[in-house]
Amino acid sequence: MHKSPEAIHQKPRQCDGVFNYWIATTLSVLNKLQYSHMSQKKILIIEDSADLADSLEDMLIFKGYHAIKASTGIAGLKIAPQEKPDLILLDLKLPDIDGYEVLRKLRMDDWGRTARVLVLTASDTTDVVPTDLDLPTEDILHKSHWGIENLAARIEGELLTKDKLK
Repeated sequence: MHKSPEAIHQKPRQCDGVFNYWIATTLSVLNKLQYSHMSQKKILIIEDSADLADSLEDMLIFKGYHAIKASTGIAGLKIAPQEKPDLILLDLKLPDIDGYEVLRKLRMDDWGRTARVLVLTASDTTDVVPTDLDLPTEDILHKSHWGIENLAARIEGELLTKDKLK
């Protein structure tokens, strides 16, 4: 049975005060969440595998980070200087330009010179890292060697290190 508009606007029931309080509290929390990304750490994911990028994004959001995705190196290079992420997760094998070239171009920008980057690779062996990139080998993560929780811990460690250096 449907209530008429007049019945809806009748005198509030006893529980309406509790319900209104719950609604007001919920809206307050949602409002805070809407703007919470302003204080969240931003992480840019430059990864061409949609499934992996989506999994990384889900994990980062679950951990409280603001995740931004780019599926090509060129898209990542456009996003990075605009968004200035706290950390970049960079795949080496991208469809347009490889991750080393992305990193090389990123380092040409004033902001990009100090950007924190973790390189993700499907390769089991570390390719020879070009010396001009100043990329320590411990910043190259082999996709087959890490689980999502290990990566989350590594990301948290990188962000803590970056905060201490500020």
